[in-house]
Order: sequence, then structure tokens, then C-alpha cells
Amino acid sequence: MSFKDHQFCRPPNDPHQPIWRYMSYIKFFSMLETNSLYFPKISILPDKYEGFISTKTLKYLKKSVKKLKDENRRHEQYERLLLLLKTARDFLTVCSWHLNYNESTAMWNIYLIKGEGIAIKSSYHRLVNSLRNTEEDVYIGMVDYIDYDVDKIPFGNTLAPALYKRNIFEFENELRALVFLKKNIRDNGIYIKVNLNTLVESIVLAPNTENWVKDIIHDVLKRFGLEFAINESVVISEPPY
Repeated sequence: MSFKDHQFCRPPNDPHQPIWRYMSYIKFFSMLETNSLYFPKISILPDKYEGFISTKTLKYLKKSVKKLKDENRRHEQYERLLLLLKTARDFLTVCSWHLNYNESTAMWNIYLIKGEGIAIKSSYHRLVNSLRNTEEDVYIGMVDYIDYDVDKIPFGNTLAPALYKRNIFEFENELRALVFLKKNIRDNGIYIKVNLNTLVESIVLAPNTENWVKDIIHDVLKRFGLEFAINESVVISEPPY
């Protein structure tokens, strides 16, 4: 089991376009220590709409059960489908990346804690190849941003709801790796083993990171036998005159 293609998982047009994961030092060191990427359940993510179908899809769902002649059966079938959709949110886990040819000041501001952290620079191509030998089936696709009152989400597949978000989040330009759990777990997520040397192209330090922090990161990488390029953020670059 490893990375798998899926009809609902849309890859970026350019598989070598940079993708970014902004994180705190704690999450970065955890990634190194576990040699893994963390996949939280979508049910614990900040956006309450994560994993829910759109209003338009809900109307389609109601219409589909009207084919049943018995009113009680219609109600039971509708409630059963809703429960199934809600329950699936505890089985869907995601690892999110920002698709962009450049750094993003917005992403720095959202994900840094007190201005401290790093960004991992990778690509769809690297991410796929870093997941070739995982124990779980991993799917990777772009998130589509839609109007939940107007647009319909494909119904009948467990992965589809995790690949759609409200269009107010379009600035995230998100690429998601997905794992559907075989059974529910008490933890809020799972760690998926990756080949870090394959995954990481380089590490970018948060703007205004002090030199001694850079030295520590360099020493930690050396201790783990990793040789990633460590670059400073372009946010602090000087103008030409």
C-alpha cells in the first residue's frame, strides 16, 4: 500500500510546482523525530464545514430518497445517510500543503507562533514519491473552492467531501494528502511514514530568524542524517537601491 490515484483527486497541472507546509519548530522537530507527516482528522479542523456536503448536495440527497414510497422509510434512509456522512468525518485524515511558486506572507502570518517557525518547500512530484512505501493508502488532490449554496459536491464517495471547501478559503490554494482510516481511533490523527530526503527540497526560515536558531536547525538535521538546504525568507531581502 502507498500513494494511489483516485478519480476525485485532481493533481496540479505542473507536478513540479512548489508546495509549502508552514509549521512551528515543535511540529518540525516532531516530523524529524517520527520520520512522518501528521494527518489530523478533518473533524477537528477549525473550519466547521470540513467534510460536510454542500446545501445543494443536501437537496439532491433529499430528492433521491423521495423515490421510496413509504414516508417512514424515506425519513429513516435520509437520517441514515446523514449519519454516515457525519461519521465519515472521523475516518478522514488530511495533510495540507499550500500550492504556490513563491513564499506567502499570508501563510507565514497564519501558521507561525510569535513569528517563529519554518516552511518546507516540496512539490507534488516529491510528495507522491515520498509516500511510495507507506502502510496506508494515501491519495493526493487539489481542493476545489465552491459556493456551498449553489454548487454540488459529488455524492457517493468517502473522499469527495474532503476535497471541497467554501470559496472564502480560496486564498489557501490547498493541495491535500488524504488517508481514510480502516477503523476509528481515539487519537485526533495519525502519523504517516515518509522518506524525508525525497519529500523536502529545502527549508525556509521564518522572516527575522536569528542566526543561532539557524545553527541549531543545521545541527539537528545533521544529527538525523539529513542534508536539506536551509534558506532565508525573501520577505527580509533588501531592495536593490
